Amino acid sequence: MVDDVRSIADPADRALRAQQLQREAATAKTSLAEIRAEAVREMRASGWSLGEIASHLGIRRGTAQSIAEGRSLAKGDEGPSSSSSTS
Repeated sequence: MVDDVRSIADPADRALRAQQLQREAATAKTSLAEIRAEAVREMRASGWSLGEIASHLGIRRGTAQSIAEGRSLAKGDEGPSSSSSTS
């Protein structure tokens, strides 16, 4: 997709298409974050610990907690932690 945009010869058309895709990506990022947050809350409700969720998703426990509590939607994830603590 990115290479297709790069290959548009006219710079005005290339800029417009890039802008359109950026807007679509921003919308998708928000929607996907909401879907992930809902799934994390479901995981918690079914008994998963924050540590288990974090390990499964490859994120830090604190990030899993923020997502579960609705404090982290579209932010970039922090990397996995070296801690294996659970709650």
